[in-house]
Amino acid sequence: MAQQIDYAKMKPIWYFVGLILVSMGAVINLTGLYDLISRTGADKVLGRLHTNIWWGELMVIVGAAFILFNRKPKASPAKRAAKSGKRNG
Repeated sequence: MAQQIDYAKMKPIWYFVGLILVSMGAVINLTGLYDLISRTGADKVLGRLHTNIWWGELMVIVGAAFILFNRKPKASPAKRAAKSGKRNG
């Protein structure tokens, strides 16, 4: 007897990619803010640009977009097949 898969409860992989991007972006952003406050990154080449802050923010924004657009999974294969009139056999 085959076990039924509940596709309604499954999250797409891009949702989890978004979670990883948000968490890593937050860590990089906080590191950049710490460097800005403590002035430890000023002695590096192009340290005045504070790239940690820029890339951290970009990662948080892209990760949030991934989470936002992939909150709900697409229709399950059974629903798509029923809609198109085909049956999985």
